[in-house]
Amino acid sequence: MPTPPKLKRTMTTHVVTRWYRAPEVILAQSYTSAVDVWSVGCILAELFSMQRENVRDYKQRKPLFPGRSCGALSADTDDDVDLVGGPSGQLSIIFKVIGTPSEEDLSHLDPQTAAELRKVRSIAPANIQHMFPGSPSDGVDLLSAMLSFDPAKRITVDEALAHPFLASVRAPQSELSAVAPMSAAIEAIGESREHLYESVATEVRYFRSLDRTL
Repeated sequence: MPTPPKLKRTMTTHVVTRWYRAPEVILAQSYTSAVDVWSVGCILAELFSMQRENVRDYKQRKPLFPGRSCGALSADTDDDVDLVGGPSGQLSIIFKVIGTPSEEDLSHLDPQTAAELRKVRSIAPANIQHMFPGSPSDGVDLLSAMLSFDPAKRITVDEALAHPFLASVRAPQSELSAVAPMSAAIEAIGESREHLYESVATEVRYFRSLDRTL
């Protein structure tokens, strides 16, 4: 599967719902498609929790990282900035599962953010197999690989698809691969409402023409 090109413009830090945000998004760092792998990992954990062997009472089933705030993204002013967000902050909840980042993990962050995270009390990673005792070990291995703090160490989409846990259900012959060209040209056309309308209409006409060729 081709690797999508990196965007050179600033992207939003409010991508996906808080409980599924990767650490690099919470910390307002640059991000790639690895954020989607993290989100899928969060969903995989919820699927595991639906197994009776893991959580017998359905009322006790919950998302893996139900944080109540998102550090700097939830601050009202610059004076309120707290990267971790207290005991119920999103990063705090994440660290309780994957542990606090190592020095190597901090190396991809900007110096100020790395310095702030070094102040966080060290937490050892939880035993994910113990969290989901009814799940197969290869499934837990895939989940752990998806929830790496450092996106450079996180399993890729292609690697995840090739993981032994998915071997019995994967059908490569049915998989489609496409990387759509990405352009930020629409952002350079000014504030005119008429220009925006026309640009959107042009996009719609283009994709309708593609649909007729399929």
